[in-house]
Amino acid sequence: MAGVSHNYLRILELSKDPRTGKPSRPSVDVLKRLARAYNYPYEKLLKAAGYLQTLSDNSKEECDPDIIAIQTAIRKANSQQRKKILELLKATFFELFEDEGY
Repeated sequence: MAGVSHNYLRILELSKDPRTGKPSRPSVDVLKRLARAYNYPYEKLLKAAGYLQTLSDNSKEECDPDIIAIQTAIRKANSQQRKKILELLKATFFELFEDEGY
């Protein structure tokens, strides 16, 4: 129905993989499929999985999978990696940073 195996769904329900003991964190794509399959608000699943810090009706752009993927990568990055990410973004999309004083 959602394209998720029963085993993986059980791991998500337990919030950890019983084989490894590591926490489970579904991708935003999996959350979107589950939301559709179970007719459950996607934003609530994103928040429950830790992708959204706050949930606001006025900020639907926070639920954009691309933005979430970028935010997740930045959260995982160390300070040196973050600097490289910022440098790359500035070099590639300089017009987005012109008015920000970076």
